[in-house]
Amino acid sequence: DGKGSTAIRYAAKYALGLSRQASFQGADADTKNQHGYTALHWASLKGHIDCVERLLGAKVKIKSLNNKGQTPEKLAKENKHINIVTLLRTWRPKKVDFYKIYPLLE
Repeated sequence: DGKGSTAIRYAAKYALGLSRQASFQGADADTKNQHGYTALHWASLKGHIDCVERLLGAKVKIKSLNNKGQTPEKLAKENKHINIVTLLRTWRPKKVDFYKIYPLLE
């Protein structure tokens, strides 16, 4: 829209289903609206842990700042979404074992 919102941000803000195939196809989940909010900011603010997990899986920037200097973690904490705060603090991307995917490389 004219304010810089994307379909991904709307989905995160309103807890709309993000399908596995279409979630981020051709879209940048780190884009910001006019206030500097990313999809992760909205999902964290609103307490939508399933969206937060999906966004983290897409390797979005966890420490992104909005125009007020707030991270997604800070927004989750201010709104008492402790499960999201914990997730954001402890998140580690999964390592891929290429030898399991491509056994001939061994």
